[in-house]
Amino acid sequence: MKKLLATLALATLSLSCAPAFAGDDPATNTVLIPVRLLSFGVGAVIGTPVAIVKHTATNINKHDKAMAGKFGGEDNAFARIMMAPIAVVSGAAMGAGQGLYDGPKNSVDNCVEHPFSTASMSLADKD
Repeated sequence: MKKLLATLALATLSLSCAPAFAGDDPATNTVLIPVRLLSFGVGAVIGTPVAIVKHTATNINKHDKAMAGKFGGEDNAFARIMMAPIAVVSGAAMGAGQGLYDGPKNSVDNCVEHPFSTASMSLADKD
């Protein structure tokens, strides 16, 4: 009996050290847990392909300019055309890797504060 009372006393004291969330209603937070989980799932499923396409498009252009700059200048159309096949392969590989990382990351970062937002689905522009 003494162990039970000591355990209850320690549990009560440990709860007094928990952080106080001013203005947050615990019931509202509890009810929003399924919404946030669903928002994460939808954001990851929709946001990952969107992030892959966005990163691939920007990486192809960056890689084409960088490689054409080495072989005649960024403004040289012939150099850009000659480097385009290599830029497509390297940009697609880099874009796929970055998109596979950023899609779920954007979903995790935004599913709690802004569920089902454009940022959680990788549709918002990053600063």
